[in-house]
Amino acid sequence: MFRSVLFLGKKGLAFRGDSTRDGILYELMLERTYNLPRERQWIERRDNWLSDTIQNEIIQLYECAIQREIVSRATSSPYYGLTADGTTDSSTTEQFSLTLQYVDENLDINSDFLGFYNAPDSSGETLFRCIKDVFLRLNIPIERLHGYCFDGASNMSGRFLGVQAFLRKLCPGSLFVHCANHSLDLVLQETAREVGLIADSVNFVQGVAVVISESAKRKELYQSMFGCDEIITLLAICPTRWCIRTVAVKRVCSAYREIIKTLQQLKEDKTVRGETRAKIGGLLRQAMKAKTYYGLLCCEAIFEPCESVARSLQHTKASALGALNCAELLIMRMDALRNDPVSDTMLQTVSTAGLEMPGECRVAKTPGSFRHAAGPEEDAQVAQHTWRREFYETVDLVTAKIKRRFDQE
Repeated sequence: MFRSVLFLGKKGLAFRGDSTRDGILYELMLERTYNLPRERQWIERRDNWLSDTIQNEIIQLYECAIQREIVSRATSSPYYGLTADGTTDSSTTEQFSLTLQYVDENLDINSDFLGFYNAPDSSGETLFRCIKDVFLRLNIPIERLHGYCFDGASNMSGRFLGVQAFLRKLCPGSLFVHCANHSLDLVLQETAREVGLIADSVNFVQGVAVVISESAKRKELYQSMFGCDEIITLLAICPTRWCIRTVAVKRVCSAYREIIKTLQQLKEDKTVRGETRAKIGGLLRQAMKAKTYYGLLCCEAIFEPCESVARSLQHTKASALGALNCAELLIMRMDALRNDPVSDTMLQTVSTAGLEMPGECRVAKTPGSFRHAAGPEEDAQVAQHTWRREFYETVDLVTAKIKRRFDQE
């Protein structure tokens, strides 16, 4: 029975259904005793020690055993590190997670999850008391705590009332590090908010993915556009996943013609609701513009190296020094994007896509006092210079924000 509970716990499977005899644990016990008649008879009894109370008690015993094993391995380390984060689950219950970092006798880096804790509120002082209580219960000397990593929320990283401020008072020699992956994610989020070209492109990817995937009929229509070719599944951008933007943008770029054909047919479909048709019409007008396709290529060029760094920062062996090295390499990669061949390649790709170029509509021209050419200025050429400038400004903004976010003590 203990081994069955351990197996289900490792796989993250639910133990029971509506009743004790309606769940995976009971069925697993019946399967394991298939050729054991005496044990199977005991399982089928009414009093078989499989109630929810016994199950919870077994889980708690395993919890204590795992925590004791972690503490026994960590006691040899003279210094500890701590990673903590809080969020609310589907029942609006505060879940505060703690992870202990240490180096064992073989100089191997260990990062062990201590558990979820239900904090009464999310204030900095309350979470600090929760950390103290955890260290006290597990008999971990908190004075060995020399480093802790949180996100940028005020209750965690605040200078006066944040958790890191209370920990620094308790452990004067300790150091707070803002989560490197969270810092990089904030760089991309701020860039998407401040640069209209990036914001419009990200919203377009999200809008197209949602409009097509929210209906089985629209999804089938989109898939029929590929014929015998391999179908490219669109992917919505999830705000809580750090390495998903590039994949979503690439899929939209690869299926751009099929997306336009799908939107054109959906716009003429009278069975689609009015508000949805209006949204489809707006996405179609946006898709027909060459600047939208250019914005997608810009997002791909900027997001891809950033997400490669994000994958490295999520590695179990990631360190603060490694994060700084990754940031330096990322800045060098951003500087390389300012070369004219990169922008020229994107502009050439857009010009051959058969979309509505700016020469067909009214665009702002460069003032005569700033132009060196004596002849008239072509509208399309002016727009391409404007697009190139916007791309370079975006790259410079990302570089500046990376330097600011990773310039930590």
